[in-house]
Amino acid sequence: MDILIRTRDLSKTIGGKLLFDNASFEVVPDNCIGIIGPNGCGKTTLFKILLGLVRPNDGELWFKDNIRIRYLEQTAIQSHNLTAHQFLVQTTQTDSIQQQIKSYESQLEDPVLYDSSEYEEILEKIQKLQMSDG
Repeated sequence: MDILIRTRDLSKTIGGKLLFDNASFEVVPDNCIGIIGPNGCGKTTLFKILLGLVRPNDGELWFKDNIRIRYLEQTAIQSHNLTAHQFLVQTTQTDSIQQQIKSYESQLEDPVLYDSSEYEEILEKIQKLQMSDG
């Protein structure tokens, strides 16, 4: 099976408190993963290790080439005008949306498209992406 992420024997101690020891797991396509536990048990620290923001005390991490991890920081929604969906899109998909917009913009550089219906379709796609990007 195609492995996306693998950890082996991860251990992390913060301020003398052992958060986890010898934690090992694999993530494969189509996995739906949740990490639950009481406050202070190391859930956020584990995610920060996976993001490369924190180093484990021991253990190994392996990621498939070009893997990207999205992480929604534990923060309150600042704008009361946003739906939960809009907030998630703005905070987790900005890079992907910007890449899509750049791809469409490069297509628009072809002068052959100027007099075609495809030109208008691409402009509409860019506009929708810009609106979802906030």
